[in-house]
This record gives sequence, structure tokens and C-alpha cells, in this order.
Amino acid sequence: MEALDQATLKKLWTSGRHGTLCAKELMKAWGIAWCMKNYLKKEVNYEAIAGVVVKIGGGSPGRNAVRTLCNRIDEETPRPP
Repeated sequence: MEALDQATLKKLWTSGRHGTLCAKELMKAWGIAWCMKNYLKKEVNYEAIAGVVVKIGGGSPGRNAVRTLCNRIDEETPRPP
């Protein structure tokens, strides 16, 4: 497999279907939630996270959409034995 150039990588991370979160914004939302839980030891503020991430085409997702996304990623993440 040959290496991808920076422009191609940026396009892959920032593109997607209109009205959804791109891969970069998905990981940003999950990363903020993970840090709130594990480093700050606080309850996750999904409304604050929703205000930080931006959907493709503009706008922010709802609080429940961010909560569902983060919970789904947490459930699918393998845990060490």
C-alpha cells in the first residue's frame, strides 16, 4: 500500500455526508467526553461538547446525538482483560 499525501488524508478526515459529523469531529467529540470522564473525573457535559463540534455543512449536533455517539463508541471499544 502506498502512502497517501496530506491533501488526501485531510479530505478523508474532513469529508462525509452533509448534515453529519466527519471523522475528525467524531473523534473530537469522543475525545472530549473521554477526557471529562477519565481525567477531570466529572460527569460528561454533552451539551458543551455539541457546541464545540461542527456538522458537515454547518451547525451543531444535538446533545442527545453526542451522548448516543459517545456511548456507542464506549460500548464497542475493546477493554483489556
